[in-house]
Amino acid sequence: MDEELSTRKRICGVINREPGIHFQEIRRRLEMATGTLEHHLLYLEKQGVVTTKHDRYYKRYFPASMDRRDKVILSGMRQRNHRRIFVYLLLYPGSSHKEMMDDLGMKPSTLSSYLKELQSKDIVEREKSGRESLYRLRDEKRVERIFLSYRKSLLDDIVDSFTETWLEGFI
Repeated sequence: MDEELSTRKRICGVINREPGIHFQEIRRRLEMATGTLEHHLLYLEKQGVVTTKHDRYYKRYFPASMDRRDKVILSGMRQRNHRRIFVYLLLYPGSSHKEMMDDLGMKPSTLSSYLKELQSKDIVEREKSGRESLYRLRDEKRVERIFLSYRKSLLDDIVDSFTETWLEGFI
């Protein structure tokens, strides 16, 4: 019984440090057998300790106490191209599709697809300005807070760059 409790504490520790982490990443971090991890995650979910959210490719795990909107945003941040769009819009709110496409190096259809997905999740909003559409984050402060709170689990060059730029404004 103590072993099961210890295993569940380890699983919860990973999920609390890295909310939105997916199954295979938990398995790799804890070096745990698939069946064992499935068993414990199912138990933790039934007990209301963790919740799940499905995104495009993964089933992601979150502490049950985490705010629903934070889960949606953090789930998006776990996807590299979404994360790039978030950072770009934090640094350049009100950007056009063309500006984003050029600066991010994405094909028009690829960027459009990501933006539509983020709009459907109520993360990005689009406004018309003449013949152009301009994009911005619906809740910029929340996105900033999530980036800063979970930056260690999102670490890559894009997040590092945003964090340094953002923190420079306060130093």
